[in-house]
Amino acid sequence: MTLPTATTPKRRRFTGRRWGTAVAVIALVAAGCSTAEETPTIGYAIDNAVTTYNAGSAAGAATGASAAFARTLTGFAYPGPGGAAVADTDFGTAELLPGDQQTVRYTIDPAATWSDGTAITCDDLLLTWATRSGRIRDPQAPLFTPASTAGYADIETLDCAAGTKEAIAVFDTNRGFRNWGQLFGAGDIMPAHVAGRESGVTDVVGAIRGADPAVLRPLAEFWNTGWTLIPGQVDPNRFPSSGPYRIESYTEQDGLVLVANTAWWGLPPEVPRIVIWPHGTDLPPKVDAGTVQVIDASGSPVTAAGFTATTQPSLAVEQLIFTEEGVLANPAVRRAVALCVPRADLYSRFGRVDPAPTVGLGSGPVDTRLMPPGSVLDSAVGAASVGDRYSDPDIDAAIAALASANVTAPTIRIGYLGPDQRRADEVSAIADACAPAGITIVDASAPDFAAVAPVEPRADIVLGAVGGDQGASGSAEPDRARAALRTGESINLGGYSNERVSTIIDILGVNNSDQAQLDLGTEAERILWDQMPTLPLFADVRTTEVADAVSGVLFNPAGIGAGWNMDRWRLN
Repeated sequence: MTLPTATTPKRRRFTGRRWGTAVAVIALVAAGCSTAEETPTIGYAIDNAVTTYNAGSAAGAATGASAAFARTLTGFAYPGPGGAAVADTDFGTAELLPGDQQTVRYTIDPAATWSDGTAITCDDLLLTWATRSGRIRDPQAPLFTPASTAGYADIETLDCAAGTKEAIAVFDTNRGFRNWGQLFGAGDIMPAHVAGRESGVTDVVGAIRGADPAVLRPLAEFWNTGWTLIPGQVDPNRFPSSGPYRIESYTEQDGLVLVANTAWWGLPPEVPRIVIWPHGTDLPPKVDAGTVQVIDASGSPVTAAGFTATTQPSLAVEQLIFTEEGVLANPAVRRAVALCVPRADLYSRFGRVDPAPTVGLGSGPVDTRLMPPGSVLDSAVGAASVGDRYSDPDIDAAIAALASANVTAPTIRIGYLGPDQRRADEVSAIADACAPAGITIVDASAPDFAAVAPVEPRADIVLGAVGGDQGASGSAEPDRARAALRTGESINLGGYSNERVSTIIDILGVNNSDQAQLDLGTEAERILWDQMPTLPLFADVRTTEVADAVSGVLFNPAGIGAGWNMDRWRLN
């Protein structure tokens, strides 16, 4: 497998600094620059919270970490403008070696250095594998808690000499992971030297090789929660960068400030300062003041003069994620809710672009959970597994499903990160449609709603994308979506567990046969439509709005969002 390389210009190496084209003084005001520092700045608003640096942790998976730090934490690949993995040769190269057992050689660029001056080495890759594979564990209690182990769990060994620039990943026999090229990608590789220093584990490599839970527990505790970002309490020394930008500061008043990383060995960013404004920011005043020039959000959050909007279906599947406890513990109750949800109407109101495509992504309600979004397999498996069932409300069937579970007039709370007018309207539409079945739907949104497992006690259902993602989400490859329904994965918010479904998910990750994908996918989807751990709705429609003073911004349908190439954004 060879990944495509970036479609943007190659990030050439420079010994000196270059900021691209000259920026006129008038642009400092028109583009919302910090006049106090007289630094060219672009303000970037996203529709998710930024609470951690570690997007791969259970706590960080559903946050805006991937969107915020697309060019702060780099790796061997990143989602390109179509959402598929693109090789990032600035970081290094990943090469599939010949042989019967899948083996990949990772070579880190000789110049690759963390922004604090520490060399990027295979120590960092070893920490990534140890934390993301699920292979190093404490039988008495959880150790590392990654959102998902997809792909990394298939790596049997990761061989490297401490402090060197090369590592060899040997995958399990007969477990050649289809999408190996996306592993160790953007946002995956965290600084091992910081984790060791902050946890007191002085020999990270030795601790991982020893696999002693007592030795590893401090390291695991730091990896799980130590990169938390709290406005006003951010020590930049704990958050070194491996990309064109690094964190300078984070406050509620001034946003999350990224500045050019002087240790970056590739092409310097066009604009030296990006300020990220997370969910909860009052956007209209900042747009009016010229503080925000790029907005990436669901729907059309701001309509302003001097902005150009691009609206397209994304790879994020809006869905209801049911808890397996309480009022929804019985699958019949979950089916009753699904039977009254107006999926076709929700698609028409919230998931349809104009003109709507006739086939593929965004052409109608989403009918699968395990197939690549918008693909031929997606359509075929959906038709074979569910057909037209659950398209429009069937109140009689919903009432019958409740009766079979001996449940009368349940009250069900749907939670999401608020305020969010589009999702509030979705919940309102579901409430109206389900009321005739005797089901009361309550909007349980909150400004601090966290989509983590298990579903927090103030909600019975999470409304969001895969894993409860509240902002940009999705991938051209379905591995993360599949992990969200696999037994034991942290991204599996509802705690769903089915041995056959988990087995099929494991097979789908390594089997390259379209026929096998179709047959096994259909079998799994039929189980899922019966047990209803989630209810897929539609491909989330997202809008990227860009001020006329800025160029180089490209819509991205994946979880990395428009910020995937923020180092190429320019002030005109």
